[in-house]
Amino acid sequence: MTQPSRTSYASPEPDLDLAAEMDVYGIDRAGDPVQVARQVRRGVWKRYGRVVVAHNGPLTPDQTLWVALLRAPTGSVLAGASVLARSPLAWAAPAKLQIVSPACGPTADLPGVRGRRSNLLTLADVHPTRQPPQQRMARAVVDHMAELTRPSDIRALLAAPVQKRLLRVEELFAALERTGRRRHQELALCTLQDIGQGAHSVHEIDFGLLLRQAGLPTPDRQAWRSGPHGRRYLDAVWERFRLHVEIDGLGHLQVTAWLDDCDRANELELGKHQERRLRIPGSWITDRPEHVVDQVFRGLVAGGWRPNL
Repeated sequence: MTQPSRTSYASPEPDLDLAAEMDVYGIDRAGDPVQVARQVRRGVWKRYGRVVVAHNGPLTPDQTLWVALLRAPTGSVLAGASVLARSPLAWAAPAKLQIVSPACGPTADLPGVRGRRSNLLTLADVHPTRQPPQQRMARAVVDHMAELTRPSDIRALLAAPVQKRLLRVEELFAALERTGRRRHQELALCTLQDIGQGAHSVHEIDFGLLLRQAGLPTPDRQAWRSGPHGRRYLDAVWERFRLHVEIDGLGHLQVTAWLDDCDRANELELGKHQERRLRIPGSWITDRPEHVVDQVFRGLVAGGWRPNL
């Protein structure tokens, strides 16, 4: 069976000039075949199948990338965390370079490379011009999400590109829907709903989850107040019940004293009759969830909210 031409896939041709800048060449571009064979035979250059590297030492990460792509089946692209590591998101690079190839062919085969197959390599999933050929960021995010285990890491991954304005929530929803049911699907959908309502940090997302689990009403996310220094955004507001909460993710040199100050200030706020402002240290959401729920519950009740008994 003849291999289909690369033009039948969404991915662009790997840029051979960029590869050559890394001393990586397709065997037909490395120069005179006789001279190339001599260099390889003498051990001056090293051959990797139909790819030649113009030295005999270990491959650098960039050389590994171009060797893998030039050796990979037609239509293969950089994938998952390898895309995110090279993007403005600057995510941690994976231990092995990740490349996805069309489902109908073999996978990339090279030490230090993890190859897999996919039948979803359309223009919605693959960037049409970027080099090296790679998945679009939304697809890379949802692919990498399926490999994570800790819920906090998953929420951070989904929130980070939206917070940095690299992606819209709608793009992540679309990528999830397009790629079908996968690991952590329910957590991802709930997280994206929270992000869509304005929760951009992991602490804010965890706070929203804690409220839902406790049966407390959903706040208005990222509401704002005018002040002497302009508009100021608040993390969570219940306008009707005259309560707003700020999730404080900042550390403090005297952590114990700072946490005690927050708790004491909250108790004073709960006794007020006008709008109440609670400061919730982000660590409380995981370390003291019952205490967070208790203070928010009392603040809502003081503002007129009544739970459905």
